[in-house]
Amino acid sequence: MENAAPSGKHGCEGVNTPFVAAKQKQAILEQEYREAGAALKSFPGSGSGVLGLTPDAVRELPEWQSAKRRHDTAFSSLRDFNAAFVKAFHKELRAERRAQLRGMRTDK
Repeated sequence: MENAAPSGKHGCEGVNTPFVAAKQKQAILEQEYREAGAALKSFPGSGSGVLGLTPDAVRELPEWQSAKRRHDTAFSSLRDFNAAFVKAFHKELRAERRAQLRGMRTDK
């Protein structure tokens, strides 16, 4: 799979660096996590119990259990990726945040 570079928000026009590839991987993992969460919330009665908990009758459904496993797997994959991503690209992330802040200050 070839990674397409994002268009010019962060000074990376047409450049496919490890940082850009990692951000693309992060976006994919975040999308998988959002989709898994939406699938989990789509079950009738999900989160409708006391204190917003899912009732046991819903939790016993094999379909719900499968969706829950998918959600948990997507969450742990994203969490593990983000831990490594922040450590590996802390300088790039800091530079990106500073550039965004500078842009916000000049837009006013």
